[in-house]
Amino acid sequence: MEKKDGGLGIKNLSRLNKALLGKWCWRFASEQDSLWKQVIVRKFGEEEGCWCSGASKESHGVGLWKAIRNGWMEFSKRVAFKVGGGRRVQFWKDRWCGEDSLEEAFPSLYSLASSRDAWVVSIMGSVREFGSLEPCIHKT
Repeated sequence: MEKKDGGLGIKNLSRLNKALLGKWCWRFASEQDSLWKQVIVRKFGEEEGCWCSGASKESHGVGLWKAIRNGWMEFSKRVAFKVGGGRRVQFWKDRWCGEDSLEEAFPSLYSLASSRDAWVVSIMGSVREFGSLEPCIHKT
């Protein structure tokens, strides 16, 4: 609680910890050529889109990076993406078009999608090439 509200002025350590872990997630995504990122990528790999590392399969010695990596899902729900070329943004799962992901905003349409892990470039590439969006939907 803040001092002005009668508290001791002690910060919420859980919230501060999540913020600092989120900062590492952001740095991993944005510092493409840094040495520390290259070391992490060499050790754990990198997920498609380059936003986060692969998951650690080791049982010891990597607790800090496991904590950072495990915070990625929560962190990614609180950021919005600028599409750019569309190679790093997932069409259905990332927040790039409005307040929610398209998966959350249109669950019935998402349930019909044949390519639920598609990248924006793979969906929108057909718009540039053919002049209309081909939604990749199938009937069940």
